[in-house]
Amino acid sequence: MFNHDQIIVALRELNDALQTNHPESQTAAYLQSSLAKLQNARGATFADTFQQLLNQISMVMITDGLTLTAREVAALAAVRKLHPSGHRL
Repeated sequence: MFNHDQIIVALRELNDALQTNHPESQTAAYLQSSLAKLQNARGATFADTFQQLLNQISMVMITDGLTLTAREVAALAAVRKLHPSGHRL
């Protein structure tokens, strides 16, 4: 269902981009916290945490009022592709 390693790699890229361009944002903090939880999660816990991230990150980004860079947009698209139902952020 979920490819743990691919998702972690994609989230690390998004995290790195956000930490570079928006280090003080709520979005960067939220993603970093979620990534820390996901790195060691497996099974249902991983799926639930990843789904929660997908459900919440767009709202956090809107609250922050971020304008994403091309790198961030690409990283976000890579994360989206890894959700089996095609969930869009």
